[in-house]
Amino acid sequence: MQMLVYIVPIVTAIAGWLSIFVAVKLLFRNILPKKQPELAEKIGHLVATQLFSFDAIRAKLSDPEKIKAIMPYVETQLDHFLREKLPKAMPVLSMFIGDSTISQIKGTLVAELNTLFPKIIDQYRAMPKRILICKTSLPAK
Repeated sequence: MQMLVYIVPIVTAIAGWLSIFVAVKLLFRNILPKKQPELAEKIGHLVATQLFSFDAIRAKLSDPEKIKAIMPYVETQLDHFLREKLPKAMPVLSMFIGDSTISQIKGTLVAELNTLFPKIIDQYRAMPKRILICKTSLPAK
């Protein structure tokens, strides 16, 4: 009798594990492959409409603080371009451009980008959701 107390839970656990294992195998082998395109479309729609709010994304993109936060990176890239890449691409130009000219060019470009970034973001914010939500069909297997 005492041995039965240990055997019954073990046997039921094995039977439960086996039944769940078979159910999962059948689910992934038979049901899901047949309904994969439909499930993919529904999950994609759910993610696009429920998990990611376009209004929240638009608000975060147009936040002036976010634009100011990326400007140091943009300035670093501009400086790298003007001081290293441009002279390699146009060696003759590097003979006529000094540090003060590079600083002036960089300042002018940064000022232009400060006005350009909000305009670009506003253009993307104005795009309708249907353009931003990409619907592609899955290839048939």
